[in-house]
Amino acid sequence: MDSLSEADLYSCFRTTLEMVEDRGYFIPKELKETNQESFKENFSRFRIDNGFVLLLTSCDSEGKLLIYFTRHEKAISSEDVKRFATKMGEEKVFNGILISNKEMSPSADKLVKDINAESNFHVEHFLINNLLINITHHDLVPKH
Repeated sequence: MDSLSEADLYSCFRTTLEMVEDRGYFIPKELKETNQESFKENFSRFRIDNGFVLLLTSCDSEGKLLIYFTRHEKAISSEDVKRFATKMGEEKVFNGILISNKEMSPSADKLVKDINAESNFHVEHFLINNLLINITHHDLVPKH
């Protein structure tokens, strides 16, 4: 397993909540108020295949967003992306974010591009290390 700590995962979780709230998704009060200790205690509540899933709704529409945080020992495979897309379809969610500690394999990256180009689904991928801090909330970054 990689060297990500629970503190890193918590920082990524906080940044992700801020990012999707800035995009207009509703963040329940219990998630907003999650501190590092309660995150660690409640992390098992969200566990699915060495990760956890959040399903959020848009503040101004019926749109939903599925977020899957995952920790892998190797690159995200096209099978992982297919499972995520299937879950999106089952939940009738058209926007999804995959957050992982490893890069995507070339075939998985191509599959995400194909899904985005050829379907109603939109999938994004972020690395946990890139979400440890919210750069858009930095003092020197102008408000978008």
